[in-house]
Amino acid sequence: MDVNLLLNRLRKVKATGRDKWLACCPAHDDKNPSLSVRVAENGTILIRCWGGCGAADVIGAVGLSFSDLFPQALPPQQHSRPRIRQPFTADDALRCLASEAGVIAIAAADIVEGRKLSTVDSERIDLAMGRITDAVGYVYG
Repeated sequence: MDVNLLLNRLRKVKATGRDKWLACCPAHDDKNPSLSVRVAENGTILIRCWGGCGAADVIGAVGLSFSDLFPQALPPQQHSRPRIRQPFTADDALRCLASEAGVIAIAAADIVEGRKLSTVDSERIDLAMGRITDAVGYVYG
């Protein structure tokens, strides 16, 4: 919301700085301005009645709601990157690394002893390498 929508509904509005104002509180019989209005860096409108009125009373008195104090959310396609919760913790990734490293160590020992890996063993090594790569990706993502 544009802060002017709120300011235009208040009496005795006086600028006190960049994006800061004082005005008479509409929620009580205010003779001298006791309502502070400020626009935060993120666009949220902050209000405080120094006479003790609650924010809900103040915005209700001018026909607004709490949602009017917050900037419009960007449409989904304008967000830089969707937030994706990682399905695993770093501890989970380390456990996976330890387990898959064990599989590779067993295969390496067999190779050192001159044993040829079976197709099943080779496929399992490929799976282990894929899991290790995925685990590193989850941690450093």
